[in-house]
Amino acid sequence: YYKGDKEGRIALLNCLAAYNTQIAARSKNKQKKDSHFQIANEHYQNSDKIDTNMALTWCGKGLIFMAKISMPQRNRVTGRGDQVTEHLTQAGLMFDSALECDRTCIPALLGLAAVRYNNRQYTQALGLYKDVLRLNPACPPEVRLGLAHCFAALKKP
Repeated sequence: YYKGDKEGRIALLNCLAAYNTQIAARSKNKQKKDSHFQIANEHYQNSDKIDTNMALTWCGKGLIFMAKISMPQRNRVTGRGDQVTEHLTQAGLMFDSALECDRTCIPALLGLAAVRYNNRQYTQALGLYKDVLRLNPACPPEVRLGLAHCFAALKKP
């Protein structure tokens, strides 16, 4: 517990939330998955109580929605496509909020690019991947792979 260190407490809570998100995403048991997502949400809420303007907290919240897209959904009133669309919408809002806090937040730009790509908005996704490449020319190869996927979807060489 870092009483006088606001950023340290937020980083710790975000780390715990990210850990629980990762455990939830890997879990095969639906109850464990739901439980870990709930714990992650609680850590992000506690982080928000300290400071709501932390871009990485918003990114983490967006990643929870992205992770939920891969969850099998059974016995739901709404169709699978509706839930995927809702999760993508919510993730996009979280990444947008992160970018309001910090316009150069690379994780938020990458998350928003993934949302745009999954919504078949390839031109917007391509622009976001290009922004990341401009901000960090030494970025990992996955960013260039995102560019390649967008170009392929747009049928551009």
